[in-house]
Amino acid sequence: MTFTIEKGLRLHTKKHWRLTGSFYAFNLPLVGSQQYTVYVRDDPFPRMQICLGPMDKPEEWTVKAQFYAFDIPVPKTCVFEVHYCVRSIYSAAASVPRHRMTTQEKRNPWEYRMSIYAFPALLEDIDLLTDYD
Repeated sequence: MTFTIEKGLRLHTKKHWRLTGSFYAFNLPLVGSQQYTVYVRDDPFPRMQICLGPMDKPEEWTVKAQFYAFDIPVPKTCVFEVHYCVRSIYSAAASVPRHRMTTQEKRNPWEYRMSIYAFPALLEDIDLLTDYD
């Protein structure tokens, strides 16, 4: 239920985490691209939000990355959906917002938020580096 976005072609793996996808984005704007910001926080568990524009209560989050991609289809891009969830993994009564970015369709408890069009990268293009024994 927890997702993160890592920048670069060298990924330091974490125990009990798995790589689910990869894409190419840009550090600088291209014609027609939009800037997306990845926010993270660790309480009550690691989580992220991806925003196009300002977010509510930015002081409660840390900016992890910013990238440029498209909000409309562009030739040779694929669609990544951003889904959101507010259910806690610890309590049915708690509201803990978080996002994931995926090529999969939404399913409970995830809901559709927006689409991002980016150039797909092959998982074979990523160098996985183990950080644990």
